[in-house]
Amino acid sequence: MGTADRFLEFMETKLVPFMAARYGASDTRLFAGNSRGGLLVMYSLIQKPDLFAGRICFSTPFWRENNLLVERVSAFLGQKTAMRSFLYVSAGANETDNIQSGLDAMVAVFQNRAPAGFVWYIERTPEVDTACYVGSKCRLTSCWSCRTGRRAELFREDPAA
Repeated sequence: MGTADRFLEFMETKLVPFMAARYGASDTRLFAGNSRGGLLVMYSLIQKPDLFAGRICFSTPFWRENNLLVERVSAFLGQKTAMRSFLYVSAGANETDNIQSGLDAMVAVFQNRAPAGFVWYIERTPEVDTACYVGSKCRLTSCWSCRTGRRAELFREDPAA
């Protein structure tokens, strides 16, 4: 899975302790990612299941590499009888066929293999496609940043700028 293992190790041994020491962060951690970032989030479930209490994946391409991550999640969950974790997965209802089929495959895994204590929720957001997440022209009328024309404010480091 590329350099994901090294990055997760960095998060566990360097970033999490730094955040806890510097900012007094809680031991209850959440990890979220969009698209390929969602792949890292899901990969963390099988490689470092206790590092995060909850995970959120948006528009994640689970179909990549012939559903390799789907297969690995299935094998991982198949070995568990219980685990305390929460997972929320969202994809737009107008996503590509690949995104939809990968999500369908992952849903089947959760339905058949989710151990006790593993709470998961899947949502297909109406009228949304990947463009809504990555800054292209959004057609979602309920999207605050698109409706107000203030999308750029979400991506500035200094909100006053």
